[in-house]
Amino acid sequence: MIRSGSLFLSISLFSLMLAATASGCGAGGGGGDGDGDEGPGDGDGDIDLGVPSGRPIDTNGDGIFNGVDLNGDGVADFEGTPIDENGDGIPEGIDVDGDGIIDYRFNNGNRVQGCNDLEVEFESVTSTVLVLVDRSSSMFDIPLAPYANRWEPLKEALVGPDGAITNLQGGIRFGFAAYTHQSQNGVGACPLFDTTSIALNNFDAIKAEYDSVSSDPIDPSAPLVGGINPTKGETPTGAAIQAAAAQLAAFPEFGPKFILLVTDGEPDTCAQPDPQCGQDESIAAAQAAYAQGIGTFTIGVGDIGLQHLQDLANAGSGQPVQDRPEPMDCPMGSFTLGAYSPTGGAARVFNPADPEALKADIAGIVGSVRSCTFTMNAEVEADKAHLGTVLVNNQTAAFNNENGWRMNSTTEVEILGSSCQAVKTSAHPDVYISFPCDAFVVR
Repeated sequence: MIRSGSLFLSISLFSLMLAATASGCGAGGGGGDGDGDEGPGDGDGDIDLGVPSGRPIDTNGDGIFNGVDLNGDGVADFEGTPIDENGDGIPEGIDVDGDGIIDYRFNNGNRVQGCNDLEVEFESVTSTVLVLVDRSSSMFDIPLAPYANRWEPLKEALVGPDGAITNLQGGIRFGFAAYTHQSQNGVGACPLFDTTSIALNNFDAIKAEYDSVSSDPIDPSAPLVGGINPTKGETPTGAAIQAAAAQLAAFPEFGPKFILLVTDGEPDTCAQPDPQCGQDESIAAAQAAYAQGIGTFTIGVGDIGLQHLQDLANAGSGQPVQDRPEPMDCPMGSFTLGAYSPTGGAARVFNPADPEALKADIAGIVGSVRSCTFTMNAEVEADKAHLGTVLVNNQTAAFNNENGWRMNSTTEVEILGSSCQAVKTSAHPDVYISFPCDAFVVR
């Protein structure tokens, strides 16, 4: 934390705590990752605490500074009235809001300094994602070319060298769970649910658990029961969603919570592994999770039907689920757990056809849960919020614009629209927030 008057924030979204920096006490750049520049992050994923150079600007050619360039493009981000405090004919700073008080102070002619001594912290609202992976036998014995099965490309997309968890573990709290069921174990042991704790920077624990469950649970030598191998890995998706939602509900940290479900087949139930009649239970579980504030994204790889994928996508996002006939092998009138409507919603369906599409879908989903909301432990006066500056990837976002930013409260900044999308989709997004010192409420 750096003490500040005119307060700046420059972040890399791979950090939990977003350090507020300003030149009110130790001006200008610094911080950063040792690359020698004074700007915001340079996209290497390190936490960059430097700020864009703030330099005085003469906008009208009279030789007197009357503006401030915050992003180094040579254009004044703020203009104001020069203030000469000591009467030497040289302004010490500018007043941008007309109250006669310097809002941006010039230091040695080439820096902008703040005016007060105010200690402020900004923190991003951090999202939590529990990755829920189907460990049924079909994940291991059906190819997804060029891979020999569906399990390996999924694992690569999550915890490989360029995987979603690998890249984003510093900015999103991740947990991992793999689920299946073996009929030989009985209903009471269903689902088999191997899981990790949930935390930031949780890659090592997740990778270790993922490695430990990376084998088909089936024992090919087991004697058949009713023509079925009782060790075969089944797909009790509804029970697994319930278990995942319970884990997330018990997780105490603040912020949005999501399940990322990846499955390759129609669901069954703990009570009836075959035929696959678990659609109703899965939909009801996703709807119940949503009612607890937990969203569910579903990726279907392989044989899962598009209708059920659409229904799960709608259930997981709080949209209506269409009332459909039970599958052919399931008893008529048996789907009574979920809530259904004559027509369904239109939540996005993820059904990648190859490993590259799978990787892209996972990266897109995980990136989309990044938060565009930032909280601070100091209050901004409502009538001075417009004096703030927000840059996303060094591009200015406009105040109270649908693609800019707004104040949700005196302590919360939200980035909107295309600017928010840039935060969510950039590999290494940088956000910079600035308020003049007298915009803060002093208590």
